[in-house]
Amino acid sequence: MTPNPMKGETPLKLSDGREFTLVSGFRAFVIAEKSYGAPIDKIQADAEAGYLSAGATIFHAMLAVKHPEITIDEAGEILFSETAAVMTAVGEAVKNGSPAAKPGDKKPGNAQAGTSSGRNGVKRASTRKPSGTRRSAPSR
Repeated sequence: MTPNPMKGETPLKLSDGREFTLVSGFRAFVIAEKSYGAPIDKIQADAEAGYLSAGATIFHAMLAVKHPEITIDEAGEILFSETAAVMTAVGEAVKNGSPAAKPGDKKPGNAQAGTSSGRNGVKRASTRKPSGTRRSAPSR
C-alpha cells in the first residue's frame, strides 16, 4: 500500500531493498510514550539532547504503527546502519504529520477576549473584586 502523506505517512526504502512506511501521529506518540515511559515532549527533548534510546524509541514507534513485527532492537539496527535515509524519512513524516498553519489561522480554544492562558493552556483565575460597597457581616 502506498503511504498517504495526509495521514503523516512517509515511505522509507533501505539500501537492501526493504521498504517501510513511517507514521507520525497519535498512535506513534502513544507507542513511544508507552515504550519510553515518559511524555512525548520529554522523549523529543531527550532525542534532541543526544539520548540514543529516545531517538530509537521515536523511530521504532513510527515504524510500529504499520509494521508491528519490527522490534526496537531491529529499529535501532536500521537507524544505525541507514542513518541518513532514516533521518530524511523521519523528518518528512514529522512534516507530513504536522499540518502547517495558514496565515490568519487562530489557535483553537476560548474565543473570548481577556487574559491569555499560560503554557499549560489553563486560563488564569480572575483577580477582580466583587462590585458594590456592601460588605457581609463577619462570621462568628
